[in-house]
Amino acid sequence: MQLDESLTSREKINAALRQILDDATDKWGVRVVRVELQRIEPPTAVIEAMHRQMKAERDKRAMILEAEETGRRRSTVPREPSSRRSSRPRARDGDQGDRGRREVPTHRDREG
Repeated sequence: MQLDESLTSREKINAALRQILDDATDKWGVRVVRVELQRIEPPTAVIEAMHRQMKAERDKRAMILEAEETGRRRSTVPREPSSRRSSRPRARDGDQGDRGRREVPTHRDREG
């Protein structure tokens, strides 16, 4: 039986133990009615490995959630214009920008 299965299947283990003990004591006329496995203590190295694995899985989930949140924020934040684009406002429909402007002579232009 695998460790993870043994940690979650106490009832199955109890039933198997009861049957084995009942078979072994049957020749003496003793019947085992109940056996209860209370604790399973894996070796320290196994416990430490399980803790490292759980921490790694939590860290992985945290990184995934953080990346998803960053992606959501990027999609909702307006982007700044590229430095290659002109800083002048765009011409609107019907607006000709600088091409439609006429120079009007000023007072100084007429004197001179």
